[in-house]
Amino acid sequence: MTDDRKKSSSTKTISAQGDAHVVTISLSPIKSHTGSKPTEPSREFVLQPGTLGLTFDKDKPTTVVNVAARSSAASAGILPNMVLLTVSGKSVVNSTDVNKVLEKVARTNKSYRCVFRLEPKVIPTPTPTPEPISEPEPTPVVVVPDTGKVTLHYNMYSEMFDISLGSLPVATVDSEYCLSDIMPGCQLLFADRSQFGNPYVNEDENKCFTGLRDGREYWVYIIEDPVQEQEDRAKMAKLIAEMDVEETGKADDYSEACREMGMTESCSCIEGNPCVNELCCRDWYRRFEIAAKNGWKGH
Repeated sequence: MTDDRKKSSSTKTISAQGDAHVVTISLSPIKSHTGSKPTEPSREFVLQPGTLGLTFDKDKPTTVVNVAARSSAASAGILPNMVLLTVSGKSVVNSTDVNKVLEKVARTNKSYRCVFRLEPKVIPTPTPTPEPISEPEPTPVVVVPDTGKVTLHYNMYSEMFDISLGSLPVATVDSEYCLSDIMPGCQLLFADRSQFGNPYVNEDENKCFTGLRDGREYWVYIIEDPVQEQEDRAKMAKLIAEMDVEETGKADDYSEACREMGMTESCSCIEGNPCVNELCCRDWYRRFEIAAKNGWKGH
């Protein structure tokens, strides 16, 4: 060995199992067949003919994936993940069946040299866990109460009322329809028939209906004062019992009774004109028949 070669490499020969195999370890990287230095140090093994006990990767034919226990390859120090570079000085990097190459060399019954490189383990880079994306705070929906007009239906009446910021005083409706004049102590309710569930409109502490929408239609319902309702029913029952709907002579008496109840209207059926107010009618369900008997021609 020349001095130059001593500077470039240092070798150590180990004999084991009756010289069944000889291992020569190169302590400095050995150049590959392409002339470039491998990234990991290579090891050169001088092997005798026989079964090595190596299994190579199917996808990477030169990479060792398994070394049989107590085999000559295991005794020589060949490890999984080593890559076979040369056999008897010939490159096998591009070989698709390394086993055939080794079998062919072994049949010569001569020792042969193999160079392996320990493939560095690739540690996968951990995928960073993405930061949770915080959902933006929902923008609160601000509902501006309507200002405009609504239509209120009650009995045969349908009038439009002004609303301000979705509000309408109960007293305004009561004054227009004269409801408490006819039914003292009554309670007014608004209903939106387009709503499912509870259709009634809220009434605030200021006695105003709230949440009304411009252009909508609402229906007015009355809850009569219980005491007043009983009194009215008693008066009407007495009045009807005393009336003879076939005669017209008692019209004045009936009108007087209506005035006593605070009603400004009287039954017009006996005058040949069907009533439009049930409370002032002598016989609401027969009003058209009675009016016809008294000269009504019908429409």
